[in-house]
Parts: sequence; C-alpha cells; structure tokens
Amino acid sequence: MNIANELNEIIKEYNSGKKEAAYIKFKKIFLENKENTKLRFNLAVMQTELSLISEAKNNYKFLINNHSHLKSKINLYNIYLKEKQFEKSLKLINEVLNEVSSNNLYKLDKAFVLYNLNRFKESISECKSILINNKNAEALNIWGLCCFATEHFKDASSLFLQALNLDKENIVYLNSLGRLNHEIRESKLAEKYFLKALDLNSNAFETLNNLAGFYLEEGKYTKAIDYYKESL
Repeated sequence: MNIANELNEIIKEYNSGKKEAAYIKFKKIFLENKENTKLRFNLAVMQTELSLISEAKNNYKFLINNHSHLKSKINLYNIYLKEKQFEKSLKLINEVLNEVSSNNLYKLDKAFVLYNLNRFKESISECKSILINNKNAEALNIWGLCCFATEHFKDASSLFLQALNLDKENIVYLNSLGRLNHEIRESKLAEKYFLKALDLNSNAFETLNNLAGFYLEEGKYTKAIDYYKESL
C-alpha cells in the first residue's frame, strides 16, 4: 500500500472514533517524512484534539518559525486563548492580521484579546473599525463589555441591546445584559435576561453560574444552591 492510500485508511480510522490508534499510525508515517509540512500540520491538529497540547504547540511553532504557516498561527492562537495567555494570543493574532488584514473575524479576535488585557480603548477602536461598514453583533458586545468594565453603564446597556437586536436568541448577549442590570441593581431586569438565556439553553454553564450568583446576592439561597449544583 502506498503512503497516500495508507493515510486515507488512517484518516478513516481516526474519523470513525479510533483516534488514539490512528494517531500512532499517523505519527509513524510522519516520523519517516518529517519534512512534509502538511503531515506535520495534520499531526499537530490530531495532537490538539487528543489534548497532547505540548506536542501540538511544538509542531505549530516549528511550522510558524520555518514556514510562516498561517493555519498554524491561527491554531496556536486558539490554544493560547483557551489557556488565557492573552499576550501570546495578541502577538499571534497580529501576525495573522498582517496577512489577512481585511478579515473581520480575526479583528474580532483581536478586540476580544485586547478587552481581556484591559486595553479597552484599543479594543473599542478595533470594534469601531469593524462597524464602519458592517452591523456586527459581536463587535457591539465586546465594545459593550469594555464600557461595562470602565463603568460606562448606559453606553454598555445600549450596545448590548443593539447586539441582542441583531441576534435575538444569543445567550451571550442576554447574559451580558443580565450581569449589567445586576451590577446597577435592576434586579427584575437582570433576572429576566438570565431566565431568558436559560430558557434558550438550560445547560449553559455561564447562565447557570450567573443565576446562582444573582440569587445568592438576592438572599434566595435555595435557588442559588440549586443553580450552583446544576452548573457543576
């Protein structure tokens, strides 16, 4: 069997759920063909999916350092984002944007990372650049989060409502409005938004956790405990 056919069989095995066995076979072929960029990238993707994160990082870094590999930059960015290594995430997303500067998806990623680094003015600037020619709910939400963090509550409320108007069943925006109204002591509104988010997705950890915290502060301890238990 030639390599192409062997790889096809391994991929079928991997996709059928026998991931570990297929990975071992795939890695064996890669070790015999280390100069093959596509094999190294696909190996790193498998390692990411199998939670072999250290190995995946090394392969992505090799591809970035030796081939300026765009997909590796994106995947490594996502790993760092999940690990909340926001400085490293920002470096990579800037490199991605140097190659695909007009892609609003990556501009949103940058805005979100800047928000998490408390660089709110820069995050808002990214959001505004996206909104010049587009109605983008996520850009409005991130801008709103920046306003919320800097206690510009009226602006935050307006932005969250605009985001929700564009995507009326988005539990992220409903939770944003719930947290904001909880913060400014609009308890009935906060509860309304949290419960609407829960109605749309009864298993969402963020909503359950928010409701538990909300009821705890409201002194409704039985409800708080129930939602904490559901969030576990």
